[in-house]
Amino acid sequence: MMDIFEAIYNRKSVRHFSDKKISRETILKIIDSAQQAPSACNQQLWRFIVVENDSLKKELVHKAGGINLFLSSSAIIFVLYKHNNVTDELANVQSASASIQNMLLAAHALGLGATWINYIGDRRKIHDILQIPKEFFVLAAVIMGYPKGKIKKPTRPLVDEIVSFDKYDFQLSLLNEFSPKKWNLKTLLEMRSKTLRLSEPEEGAFPYGTKGEFDSELSITLRWLSHQKSTLEIMPFAGTHSIQILKKMSAKNFFLLSESVESDYFLMQRFKKVGINGRVLQNEGEILKKKFKQIICFQKLEEMPSLSWIQKVSFALEKDGVFVLSFRNSISFFGVHSWLQRTLFRKMPHTPIPFEPLNVFDIKQILLKNGFIIEEQFGISLFFFLRGKIVNGFFSNFCKLVLVKCKKKVDN
Repeated sequence: MMDIFEAIYNRKSVRHFSDKKISRETILKIIDSAQQAPSACNQQLWRFIVVENDSLKKELVHKAGGINLFLSSSAIIFVLYKHNNVTDELANVQSASASIQNMLLAAHALGLGATWINYIGDRRKIHDILQIPKEFFVLAAVIMGYPKGKIKKPTRPLVDEIVSFDKYDFQLSLLNEFSPKKWNLKTLLEMRSKTLRLSEPEEGAFPYGTKGEFDSELSITLRWLSHQKSTLEIMPFAGTHSIQILKKMSAKNFFLLSESVESDYFLMQRFKKVGINGRVLQNEGEILKKKFKQIICFQKLEEMPSLSWIQKVSFALEKDGVFVLSFRNSISFFGVHSWLQRTLFRKMPHTPIPFEPLNVFDIKQILLKNGFIIEEQFGISLFFFLRGKIVNGFFSNFCKLVLVKCKKKVDN
């Protein structure tokens, strides 16, 4: 049997599974391990629903809005905990969470891969589909199966960086700021690297309402780019745009400016999965040594501490080169919603990464100051009920997502 420390140190989240099914005996052993966890007042009010049926999985995805990973997993285990009057809800959440950790370690020890899933969809619809009584709440789900391929476990910090004794005594505290302007670039990129997942981008793995926007953004971008010109993508992060662009155009000399060694590894693994090539540049100094015909940057400047990247792009772009930029717009329904979330509710909307929507008129002014001519502009999603719809002309300035095609001025 695997040593407990070996299980703890080697366990990692697995999201790609083979077609091999998990035996009922193995599933019951994992759930038996889950119920050995401590619970508040030793009430053990957890229940576990194992979903193996493919039709039910489809209902959970298509009717309840669960993630597509439900479809590829061998089993989904929903973790329920009963509301009660003896302990508060926080104690219930802690009890159920402890059972989940046991489940993950047991699955790893038995040669399975598993992932704890928080975003499971509409819980009310899950209650209906799985016929769950109202006195239970669904905390989370665990997807599992036999791993398909090998993945690298993300790095962890040194233990002395995250522990102090007797009092809070850390040189660097984690920022609780929504605006990236209050972060430094190194800390921000380290935070982004921690959120990387090897299995992304999955088909359909988009927050609610954004898949149509992504498709529209991609269709516009592909019209603007030349297949044969050297292209640089700034901060691709998950590689979602990169992969789709390279699938649809035979771009030669496609480069990506990455963020960290961790990001480099995961990007290359994603590229290998779909059989495409891209070269990673590991720091901005490398791009300034080269000249590119095309530079693209999708929804990244609003996640950076400053807009100095526009000047760097100008230096790296050949004369008469093309710069394609997209960003979330503060002068839109989305910008208003984002502002309300931050100011009134102190809640980060839509993403764990700090970001701040940009003012479209400010961006265009900065582009002009840095030697760009704006050739075309489109907007996507003028209203929340028109998500994914492309708008041109004056009203594109008030859409959630703005795309701009610029050319670098040619000196006379």
